[in-house]
Amino acid sequence: MRAAKAGALRAERDNKQRWIWDGDDLDRWAAQRPEPENKAEPEAAPPALWVELSEAKERAARAEGERDGLRVALTQAEKRAESAEAETARLREAAERRGRGWWPFR
Repeated sequence: MRAAKAGALRAERDNKQRWIWDGDDLDRWAAQRPEPENKAEPEAAPPALWVELSEAKERAARAEGERDGLRVALTQAEKRAESAEAETARLREAAERRGRGWWPFR
């Protein structure tokens, strides 16, 4: 479209508002254009990005280790809580069988 506006290519619109390009002009224009640069290899990332990436990986590894440690601690706390609840239920049953309730000095 820039080439058409600049007058390098001729183009007309048809009755459906589509552009019709003159084939000879298009071939001539394409032959005159310089070849685009072929960048087969991607640009290397700046060293600062590599440093930042390695630091982010280290932080992620530490966070995963902390998460795993917290998961183990939570599992242990849940087991202790279940054990304490079972002991409490056992003591209540024993107290009710004796008929004295929780307080031994009535």
